[in-house]
Amino acid sequence: MADLVVWPMSIRLAGDDLKGMQHTMNGMVERVKIFLKDNGFEDSEITLSVPEIRDNFAFSSPQTKSYRFFIRLRMVLRTNKVKQVLLAVNKTVELVGYGIVLSEEYDAKPTFLFTKLNEIKPEMIKEATLNARAAAEQFAMDSGVNVGNIQQATQGFFTVEDRDLGSPQFKNIRVVTNVNYYLSN
Repeated sequence: MADLVVWPMSIRLAGDDLKGMQHTMNGMVERVKIFLKDNGFEDSEITLSVPEIRDNFAFSSPQTKSYRFFIRLRMVLRTNKVKQVLLAVNKTVELVGYGIVLSEEYDAKPTFLFTKLNEIKPEMIKEATLNARAAAEQFAMDSGVNVGNIQQATQGFFTVEDRDLGSPQFKNIRVVTNVNYYLSN
C-alpha cells in the first residue's frame, strides 16, 4: 500500500476584472481548504503555488478573446493519509456547488507513492536469495548434480509500480537478483 500521496489541484478562473477575479480566487482557495479540512487534512499538508496570470489582450487583439485575464492557481495536498485521499477524491463533485471545478489536467491527479523501500529491502533480498537457491536445487536435481556455494551474486534493481490502473494506491514491488551457484557431481 502506498504511504504518501501528492495531489495537485488546479483551479482556473477567467474574467475581465483582475481585482474581482482575485477576490473570487481567494474565496475558491478558502473553499477548497475547507473541503480538505472537512475531509481530515491539516493546513500543514496544503501548499499553494504562485498564481499564473495571463493577459490575453497582451498577445492578441481584444476581438479574438472572450475574456481578458486567465488565472490558474495550483494547490498541492501532500499527506500520508492514503485512505482519506481516496475518499476525498470521490467527493470533489461537492465543490461544483461552489462554482469550483478542479482542472482535469494530466498532472492534476493524485500520485500514490511508496517511500519505505529501505524498510522492506532486506526481507525482499532474503526471499529472492531463497528463491534463487530453490531454483538452483531444481536445476541440479533435474541434471543429476549437487548445488554448491554461491559463486557470484548481484542485487539488481527494485521496481515499484502501480498494481493496475484502477488502484494506484496498491503497489507491486519487485527486486531482480542474479545468483550463480557452483554445481558438482
